[in-house]
Amino acid sequence: MPIIKSLLLLLLLPVCFKTLATTLTFVDQDGQSLSDVVVTGNSTQPAATQQSNEPVIMDQVDKQFVPHVLLIKQGQQVAFPNSDNIRHHVYSFSEAKPFEIKLYSGDDSAPVTFEKPGIVVLGCNIHDSMVGYIYVQDASRTWLSDTDGKITVPDNVTEIEIWHPHLDVVKTTKQSVTLSENKALQTIRLNLKARPKPETQSNTFGKRTFGH
Repeated sequence: MPIIKSLLLLLLLPVCFKTLATTLTFVDQDGQSLSDVVVTGNSTQPAATQQSNEPVIMDQVDKQFVPHVLLIKQGQQVAFPNSDNIRHHVYSFSEAKPFEIKLYSGDDSAPVTFEKPGIVVLGCNIHDSMVGYIYVQDASRTWLSDTDGKITVPDNVTEIEIWHPHLDVVKTTKQSVTLSENKALQTIRLNLKARPKPETQSNTFGKRTFGH
């Protein structure tokens, strides 16, 4: 039984910010913009946070999890509406939150609470190509790169830690980068190639048993 795994790369980047904010742009090995990069920054002053009681949404559209990577805070709830006209069976074997939502459609499922920090890899028991990620943060200084690969960090962040689901490494790697004084823009190239979303979906209902 194949188990979906996320390969993790952590980059420790000491930086020297002289501006009020710095925009980081993440690109792949070919220089293409890289979305879904999760960045956690240190800071001498914690950021003010206000956590909503409303569940965050991880939708299912065209047999894909939308968004592909969802960033939430520890203790938040996630709702899993099914916007497809077919049923899905969502599950995760991840240590941070093993769970399953059996065959359902529409908004029939109750929200799931993510109590522990960590990376939760999502799958569908019916459609093998459906893979999604929920990054549960235990720090307030965490950001997710947009479709242009950009993240803006405040000036009191001096180190950042990076994660992306497609980094093909088997162990933690550290890399140091120093920014020029008063440099408000910084491009960071990651040693990976952005992968296209799967175009075909296979049905394997009944082939997996949750917890095995």
